[in-house]
Amino acid sequence: MALVERFEPSSNGRGLAGAWALERALQEAMASFFSVLDRYTFADLVARPRDRRQLLRLFSISESEARQL
Repeated sequence: MALVERFEPSSNGRGLAGAWALERALQEAMASFFSVLDRYTFADLVARPRDRRQLLRLFSISESEARQL
């Protein structure tokens, strides 16, 4: 997954694939981001009823509809 499209040389002919320091820093940041997310499950994020309701509202789904999923 490319964090920045221009790191893909085939993206538009103006790739930044040669910008090694920037690319390495962004790859490290993305790895850290995913490392944090790996510590959580979806169930963790919706365990509290209030969090679950807010998420359901975001997707315009009622709790009864969510139970059917």
